[in-house]
Parts: sequence; C-alpha cells; structure tokens
Amino acid sequence: MKTQWKPVDLVCRHGEEEVTVRTKLARDQRSTAVSVAESVSHALLLANGFRMAEAFCVVVGRQFARDLTVQYDFREPVKPGRHWGTRLMRHGVQEVEFTAALVSDLADPSALFRLYLADVILGNPDRRTHGNVLLAHSASDSRRFDLIPIDQSEAFLSPSILIDPRRLRAHFNSARAQPLDGMESVLLDSGPSVVETCFTDAKRLKDSLGDCLAACHEEWFERASVDPAELEGFLEHRLDTLETLARKEHWLGVASVDTGGQHVLTIQ
Repeated sequence: MKTQWKPVDLVCRHGEEEVTVRTKLARDQRSTAVSVAESVSHALLLANGFRMAEAFCVVVGRQFARDLTVQYDFREPVKPGRHWGTRLMRHGVQEVEFTAALVSDLADPSALFRLYLADVILGNPDRRTHGNVLLAHSASDSRRFDLIPIDQSEAFLSPSILIDPRRLRAHFNSARAQPLDGMESVLLDSGPSVVETCFTDAKRLKDSLGDCLAACHEEWFERASVDPAELEGFLEHRLDTLETLARKEHWLGVASVDTGGQHVLTIQ
C-alpha cells in the first residue's frame, strides 16, 4: 500500500485470537494526528451505514517500539502506547481504482453519493487514490459488491491542518472531497429522491458526533495536541452547511435531467 504513513501489518493477540492488524504507527505529532483522523472518520462512516474493516487499538510496549523503529528505519521513533489499526482483510475483498464500469457491480449504487457526502463532512480529499476503497462480496447478493472505505488518513484536510486549530477553523468551508467515477450516472438513473434521502441521512449524523469523537483515545488527542471540542465544532459546522458545501442544488439538477432521448428547447 503506497502511503506516506507507512502502515505495518502486526500480528496481535485479541483475547484468545491472533489478528493481523494493519497499523499506522504514531511517531510524532502529525502521525499521531492520523490516528485521530482515522478513528473519528471510521466511526462516522460506520454510523452512516458503511461496511467497515474492523478497528483495533494496538498497544505497543517500549522495547517493541524501539524494535519497530529499527526494523522499519523510521526517522522519528515509534511511540510506545496505543496505535490505530484495522483488521487486515485477506479474503473476499479487492483493492480497486474505482471506475464507472464498476457501478453495475455494486449492491447499492447510491453508496457512491453517500460516500461523497461523508467525505465532504470529514474534509477528506483523498478518496480517488487507488486502494482507498475496497470491494467486498455483499451478504445480500453474492454477485454484487459493497463499498468499504479505507485510509481516511488525510481527513480534516490533512494531519498538518488538523493539529493547527487556526488552520482548521480557516478551512471550515473547504469541501475538497472528490466523487468517485460513476456517481453522476447513478444520480441520473436514480433521480432526485436519492439526493434528498442521502442528504437527510447525512444530516442525522449530528446526533452521533459524541460517539464518533469517543472512538478516539484521549492519548491520541493529547499526543497530537488536537482539542476534541475544535474537531466537534468542525464537524457540526459542516453538517449545518452541508447543502452548500456539497452543492445540493447542483446534484439535484444532475439527478433531474431527462435522459429519455428527447431534449426540448423553448425559444422565447
């Protein structure tokens, strides 16, 4: 996986089970901010109905932290303590660069628009990178796939913005999210009711913000010097102004276009 945050696959003990966890090791303030972005984003996407990789908090001791620093030649040493990770999904999933040709394979094509709105709320500009969504066989229809969003490291515009309260406040109205290919065709096929439903469902996430923030360990907030109240204010503002940030009228217009083959112009 190509990412500047260099995830490491660690075999961990979870109760009586051994689990391979793709872990983003905290080494400095910015990489710890990745844990904040990932954990809060994961919780919000889960609350929005997305199927997600199972999340884990990986506890690394002092000696193991030193060993990992040497093994992976990290310039900044790995911090002992808690680190963010998700279960490595080995079977039944595939990394993709999502294209319009894959829309017909989705069990729920409207998930493309729901994901776009979630990325607007989260300030995630990095969805179109290869591998930042997985396709997994759907439980409801084995011939179709579910979208699994992964790698929310750049949420809240970037770790460097997340750790700077003034810059975060300055970017309250920076949308930056990019829709995946094929989203417009889904809206054209589905009509404006899908746009309305997805916006309504997204706005309801405001009731879940407390739980989303609680998914992030205090250790990560403290090490990244991120104030959870600032983060909550960011998310609340974006939910309050979602219609503007996500250009609701534009997408309603796209979904309302008559594609039946006849386009009538009225000349006045």
